[in-house]
Amino acid sequence: MGPKPRMVTAARKRQIAEVTVDIVAEYGVEATTTSRIAGAAGITQSALYRHFTNRNAILLAALDVLYERIHAVIRSSEEGTVRDRLRAIGRFHSEIVSSDRSTFVIPLFEFLAASPEAGLRKSLRVHQLSVIRELADIIEQGKTDGSIREETDSEQLAWELHGVYWAEDIAYLMGIRQFITSGRSTTMLHHILEGI
Repeated sequence: MGPKPRMVTAARKRQIAEVTVDIVAEYGVEATTTSRIAGAAGITQSALYRHFTNRNAILLAALDVLYERIHAVIRSSEEGTVRDRLRAIGRFHSEIVSSDRSTFVIPLFEFLAASPEAGLRKSLRVHQLSVIRELADIIEQGKTDGSIREETDSEQLAWELHGVYWAEDIAYLMGIRQFITSGRSTTMLHHILEGI
């Protein structure tokens, strides 16, 4: 067998961003060094810089990958009424978090805890607002099809739903899984959705 073929640039950049998410989850943002990233990606540091101009660019690409995973949870349900979809999104989030299959909770909170000097806050804000916007757009669909009251403030409701997801994430990080397994978060979601 000959040498492994080289990855195309886009695939290699994606691979680097994905391994960076894993490293952030394990070591935190500050300890996610270019040396660790290159090692995990199976390339040299000089090869790493052929794909990214600096460490910050790598971290921003990793943040993009992380939020793709979060958006995938939101898009996990396309069937039924909007209320059904919102319940399904909540259920899927609960299942992922309570089963240890989450590929976004730990790295997300590591990114959130990064120092301001890391330069990630603006990108985090943009990404987070895109999540709220996507949820609000789903809610707007419900207002259009009549499954959600027209006077419902879509953005407010999106933040309330997201508050339940964050509560689950924090409970998971603290090892308080009974918040999810006992149905408390599901009850919170139910109360929110019954009000619309």
